[in-house]
Amino acid sequence: MPEHTPTGTSRRQFPRIPVQDRLSIAFADLKTPARLRDLSLGGFGLETPVPVSVGERRLFRIGISGEPQLLATARATYCRQVPGEERHISGWAAESGDATRVLADAVASLTREPTFEG
Repeated sequence: MPEHTPTGTSRRQFPRIPVQDRLSIAFADLKTPARLRDLSLGGFGLETPVPVSVGERRLFRIGISGEPQLLATARATYCRQVPGEERHISGWAAESGDATRVLADAVASLTREPTFEG
């Protein structure tokens, strides 16, 4: 039976963290450009010039500034076109324990307090 929520109520398990261009993301097996919009322990939001299919599974390369790229498999949970534009917003859920660990590392990198030496 599908889960129903009142309008405006989120079913999200983890809060979204804005990335503000501090992380990079790319489809590991496609040439389609992607911009990472936000990230959580459970998944991430992307912006792409083409739609993706809900349920589609893809391997992604996630780059954390100054660290090697990490690989994560995720499944598309939704995709919608931005009205009047050639942009599509999609949500992706982590598909494995490895993907969850990659996202946890990325979240830790984004939320780490900066340290200053000197």
